[in-house]
Amino acid sequence: MRTLFIQITVVILAINVVSFFYLPQVLWSLVIFGPLILLGMRDITQKSHSILRNYPVLGTHAFSAGRNPSGNVPVFCGI
Repeated sequence: MRTLFIQITVVILAINVVSFFYLPQVLWSLVIFGPLILLGMRDITQKSHSILRNYPVLGTHAFSAGRNPSGNVPVFCGI
C-alpha cells in the first residue's frame, strides 16, 4: 500500500504540474488532494503504529475509528 500511495501521489502531482499550463483551474484539486497527501506522508514517516505506516490515509481512519479518548472500543449503532 505504501508504494501504491507514493505512485498515486506522484501521478496526481505530475498531472497538476503539467495541466497547470493549459488549465490553471486544475490546481483547485489540490484543495482536496493536498491534505490527503500530507496526511499520507505523515503516516508513512511515523514510527509508532505499523497500521498507519503500512496503510497510509486508510489506516488513519481505521486506527481512529477503533479508539476514543477513554480507551474503550466504540459501539456503533445502525443508522
